[in-house]
Amino acid sequence: MHNELYNAYWLMKKKLFLRNIDNQSVWQIILFLVFTLIILSKNIYSFVCMIDSTQINLSCMSVIRILSTYTVFALIISIISFIYYRQIVSWIILIVTDCWILANLLYYRSYHDLLSIWSIDSINQLQLYDGIIFPYCRLSDLFLILTTLLWVCITYIPRFRKKIITRNLTIFALTSVVVFFIPWTLMAHRSKNIINPFNPYYHDVSMGRVWYAQTFSVTAHGFNELFSLPKRWGDITDESVTVDLQDRLGVHTSVKSDCDVVIVLFESLESWVVDTTIYGNEITENINLLIREPNTLFVKNVFPQVKMGRSADAQLITFTGLLPVTQGITCMRYMNNTYPSLAEASSACFRKIYVPTSPSAWNQDAMTYAFGFKELYAEEVSDRVICNKLLDDVKAQDSSFFVMMTTMASHVPFEMYSDSSDIAMPMDYQYAKYLKSVNYTDACLKPLIDYCLKEKERPILLVITGDHTTLDTPMSNSVPFIMYCSEGVDISDGNMKETLQMDIYPTILNAMGCGEYYWKGLGRNCLDSSAVRINNAEELSNQLIKSNFFYMNNE
Repeated sequence: MHNELYNAYWLMKKKLFLRNIDNQSVWQIILFLVFTLIILSKNIYSFVCMIDSTQINLSCMSVIRILSTYTVFALIISIISFIYYRQIVSWIILIVTDCWILANLLYYRSYHDLLSIWSIDSINQLQLYDGIIFPYCRLSDLFLILTTLLWVCITYIPRFRKKIITRNLTIFALTSVVVFFIPWTLMAHRSKNIINPFNPYYHDVSMGRVWYAQTFSVTAHGFNELFSLPKRWGDITDESVTVDLQDRLGVHTSVKSDCDVVIVLFESLESWVVDTTIYGNEITENINLLIREPNTLFVKNVFPQVKMGRSADAQLITFTGLLPVTQGITCMRYMNNTYPSLAEASSACFRKIYVPTSPSAWNQDAMTYAFGFKELYAEEVSDRVICNKLLDDVKAQDSSFFVMMTTMASHVPFEMYSDSSDIAMPMDYQYAKYLKSVNYTDACLKPLIDYCLKEKERPILLVITGDHTTLDTPMSNSVPFIMYCSEGVDISDGNMKETLQMDIYPTILNAMGCGEYYWKGLGRNCLDSSAVRINNAEELSNQLIKSNFFYMNNE
């Protein structure tokens, strides 16, 4: 009898315990797992978006590593959220997550990188107003909002409204953060000084977007940036200058060129647009005529190396042969530096930059003089107006000139001047407005191209190149480089394979007849098959700029 009562007692206690678990824990565990899956799905979506424009086959191990990395982070966020669970707390966490992921995706689609601490320093240059943002939005981005709305609906179910305050869960959450989160973040940290793996040029999984998205996800990138803050660059002394750099430096003596130079940085001009027809239209008719000239060097595919500075970085690379810093924007952080430049090498009497923006954009007023120019024309005008202004100025010169112009019509969102083009393009074609904007600027360049092709007393060099790409597609990974020289260009001994943007500087420098200029650049001369690039160019360029090396060298 005693045993029966004892067994009945424990059976009743077991039933009450199981019922208690059913009422208090099971549904909360389900709720916890659903929240974790929502966080995980948002991170996986961001990863898919980051690699959707590359043609990379993921291995089984890559998929496992991606899922494990993102799952750990999702669990940590969920545990933190459920320590003291409230509906409003979970909503705020999801909304903040959505905003952060979406902001990173929009920034990535434009700049091929993730937001960092340095992005705050340049927020006034990003111009993220509606017209700029909209072209980079995707209908699939609604997935982020819909998953958050799903969670809001779930939390309105009465059984899920209870607050969770358990001592064990609190201890477990804090332990998990210490045991998993901190070591995981430290292991995920990698240096980003050598390359920018987001660029489509780096297709290899070991250092390309797949690897980068695993270790620098939108949720971990900020933590990785924090670890990079303490790093500082000292001055480069004679002892620390490599043999390669010594080969690139000469005696700082005056070099005189009798060649007039015109450089056009064509906004967002991509290689696939040039020297071809699309829907029966020759988009760059006038540039194509220049390409067919016997005295023209045409490199179809040049890999752009710009970073957060975009057009400003293109100026830096083209004029100085250096590469932009990997943290922040060079023209914002190092505008007071001393730089070598093509303009200084030319020693032309008339040196001027023409930009269709305000002088403050990308610190153009300061960088103009840092790049060796003497004057700046900066007005918010059309490409036609700025082309005519430049042409009028150079026609009035009796002595040598070195001028540079940037265009603007083909800037995102391709709205302002697309209707000024006469080409017929199906408006349902995804890139119709972009192509019409490029065609408009090409027409604006016609008088300048015609002027340069005419016989003159002095030799003239006309360079047209894209500053960077703009469309996030597999074909949008290169810009063209066109260089016309009235005295002729010998390409018989050239090497145009796998040309990088930093190769433009030494190519122009030698075409100007300024090969004896003290700074040879980090790239290689495309007209010399024996020329080579410097090793670790990006890392070395970081050191040169951050230590203001050329100021010390000039003294």
